[in-house]
Amino acid sequence: MSAGRAKHSWPASGAIFPKEVYAHPSARADFVYFAVEKVLFFAALETLAVSGDLVTARLLQWFPVRSAVGGGWWATGLMTLAAFLAFDLGGFVWHFLTHRVQVLWAFHRVHHAAVVLTPISNYREHPVDSLGRSLVQGALVGAAQVAVLHLVPGARPLEVGGINVLYLPFLAFSNARHSHVWVSFGRLWSHVFNSPAQHQCHHGTAPEHIDVNYGLVLSVWDWLAGTLYLPQGKEEVRYGLVGEQQPFPTVLSMYVRPFHDAWLRLTKRAAQEQYALSVAPSRA
Repeated sequence: MSAGRAKHSWPASGAIFPKEVYAHPSARADFVYFAVEKVLFFAALETLAVSGDLVTARLLQWFPVRSAVGGGWWATGLMTLAAFLAFDLGGFVWHFLTHRVQVLWAFHRVHHAAVVLTPISNYREHPVDSLGRSLVQGALVGAAQVAVLHLVPGARPLEVGGINVLYLPFLAFSNARHSHVWVSFGRLWSHVFNSPAQHQCHHGTAPEHIDVNYGLVLSVWDWLAGTLYLPQGKEEVRYGLVGEQQPFPTVLSMYVRPFHDAWLRLTKRAAQEQYALSVAPSRA
């Protein structure tokens, strides 16, 4: 049976908001974390975040455009596409790094510690993780926009409320990415777009679900990087961290423990490198 025709499996209650999901301690922790994040850290993150427009403005100071004459709709389309691709690629690159670099994983694992998924789980993200992603995405979007401006001075991306229009369709499915609802795009389109089902597999603890499907909107990046996983049908996915029951028992620990874990990973790596140097044969 293809992924696009798989029969959906709902929680035992059959409800749209099943109690076993939304009343789970992991979900309740998500709700508190979301409230704390928005109240205490949102303003600070907005101040520190690097947007594509900010990078564009700085790069234009170094590499000025000679004129500001636009090129019509085709120029708008080119800028919109370039900014979208750069933003999505930046999200993929950062997500990939957070799984492969141990110090970054110390912060990103807060997100993967959720053992049930609700739309609010999308916001279970450590501020360091959020800031890092904004830095990478901002740098790539800024570079892409400056490149287009040198081809077509005056070009601007088409946006609605500050959101790239090519990103808007993704918002229709974004809440399903972190939910109990299985939504697949089918085998063909899942090579291009990252479906909610693919992202739910990304959160899985089964061996075939580890380190796959890093994409945000597009799964093309995963396809090219060899990290694409396509479920063959509806899968029962077990969420959480492999071999760990509850590394973050409180909301406070979600914020504090990653710094401790990152330091341990950093110092352990430094100690290993120092040991390797001490036992390495002399090159003299």
